[in-house]
Amino acid sequence: MDRMRMNRRELLQMGAAGSAVLAAGRAASEPRAGAGGTRMRLGLVSYNVARDWDLETLLKQCRAAGLTAVEFRTTHAHGVEPSLTAGLRARVRQLCADAGILQTSLGTVCEFHSPDPAVVRRNVETCREFVLLARDIGARGVKVRPNGLPAEVPPEKTIAQIGSALKECGQFAADHGVEIWVEVHGSGTAQPACMRAILDSCGHPSVGITWNSNPTDVENGSVRRAFELLGPFIRCCHVNELWSGYPYRELFGLLDASGYDRFALCEVGTPIRAEDGTPFLRCYHELFRELAGTPAEPPPAAVAAPAPQVRRAPGARMRLSLAAYSFRDYLTGKSEPRMDLPEFIDRAAAMDLDGVELTSYYFPDPVTPEHLAGLKLRCHLQGLDITGTPVRNTFTFPAGPERDREVAHVVRWIGIAADLGSPAIRIFAGDAQKGQTLEEAQRCCADSIRACLPHAARRGVILALENHGGIVAEADSLLKIVREVGSPWCGINLDTGNFHTDDPYGDIARCAPLAVTVQVKTEIQRRGGMKEQADLARIVRILRDSGYRGYVTLEYEAAENPLEAVPRHLKALRGLLSGG
Repeated sequence: MDRMRMNRRELLQMGAAGSAVLAAGRAASEPRAGAGGTRMRLGLVSYNVARDWDLETLLKQCRAAGLTAVEFRTTHAHGVEPSLTAGLRARVRQLCADAGILQTSLGTVCEFHSPDPAVVRRNVETCREFVLLARDIGARGVKVRPNGLPAEVPPEKTIAQIGSALKECGQFAADHGVEIWVEVHGSGTAQPACMRAILDSCGHPSVGITWNSNPTDVENGSVRRAFELLGPFIRCCHVNELWSGYPYRELFGLLDASGYDRFALCEVGTPIRAEDGTPFLRCYHELFRELAGTPAEPPPAAVAAPAPQVRRAPGARMRLSLAAYSFRDYLTGKSEPRMDLPEFIDRAAAMDLDGVELTSYYFPDPVTPEHLAGLKLRCHLQGLDITGTPVRNTFTFPAGPERDREVAHVVRWIGIAADLGSPAIRIFAGDAQKGQTLEEAQRCCADSIRACLPHAARRGVILALENHGGIVAEADSLLKIVREVGSPWCGINLDTGNFHTDDPYGDIARCAPLAVTVQVKTEIQRRGGMKEQADLARIVRILRDSGYRGYVTLEYEAAENPLEAVPRHLKALRGLLSGG
């Protein structure tokens, strides 16, 4: 697999690997530490994640994941509909109370844009029925929507018609202690300016909006202009795929600055099986906390933090590991014999190794808890430590959706590494983005790493930044970023074959004191030169002189067949590490 991006299945796997915050027992209503935290809390719309869950299951899953509110969307398996008897309405209210879940709203499909007055009247009457249901079960709002502007009707006429219907529904709702929340929805009507015109036409204080996180909100990568039009009317906020590229961090900041203290409701459009609900929602909750509670830019004090120093006991102590990447063509099926990670572990055990490095590229999709447990058991029974978990990422994006996506990817693998018992994940910096200076790219990389640090520290996983081309092709830039991050949870993954400089061995020696993991290559390549055999004895001396204590992992990339070459190079390294 070339790259694991954040889709629904991957988010589920991140949740299955465990949520750092929830595992630490933090309450769902507790704001994250950060620049003021956030007063928003996360809830769930049954559309469409929980479409097929009955009421008890829905409430149980929300409680287990730390969510504190639910919007019951009509026609779903929960069965919360106007057809409920008074006794059943009381039961819904009691079940929610017992679960500690607020029944914040009812999601209807009441629409008021039709050119047929009879259709509009039926929808108004249906809305009134939902208002009474909301009153009886203790819900605060009833969500309605427009669904477009009919082509055959002047837009201003439809806008006035929708506004009039909303005003009637709003007055009925106010009489019963309920609000009407009109969803920003539909072709044309989802445009912020059109929705503002509808609200102005309505003019009733009990009518507000459900912000729907639509692409039409975004202008030049920002939702600020749409928020300026609609912000004062927001009574609820639907959030979709947090990893989608929508500027959620900006939206949450604007909501927080406006004093919004209601709910953001997860509305992901793909149904989830009930047995997968808790891990999915836990993961989603963790990503929400990251986006809603962490400042996009670090405070100046963090930038000026002192350089981390790895404080080791006197004397070097090194053990031998093998990277799964060494057998990449077998693990991806390009060469025979085909291999999976369990087979790789068994081969490594036969080579008298101390540990294995399990590269993320070769995990199945989806990564299940059962698969992780199986790998962990296999390594233990074979007498092998899991010494690291390399991942792919790009950390040079400025603050915004692309950075959020990359941070979410790394946070996901922090959780997986922690469940495996892996002490570190290897991360990349990446290339400078178009128009970026090296200094800007370095700063973006340091900021992205900082965004991952709370998760890494809570799960006990070190972030190991590799000298892997791009902005960290040379030692000075790599050292600058790690020192700027200034955390003991961030160090260097020292790849001895990746400095293509005038003095690769000198650069290895400069970086070795901050190394938390080491990958040894059998070749080096000086600037402008050809590949040559690496002086493994010299590399081991450099590591020993630096006082390195940890695993030395062979990551074989040379042309010779690895099935033949790897055992030979491991034998040489074993002799050098033992002092031979």
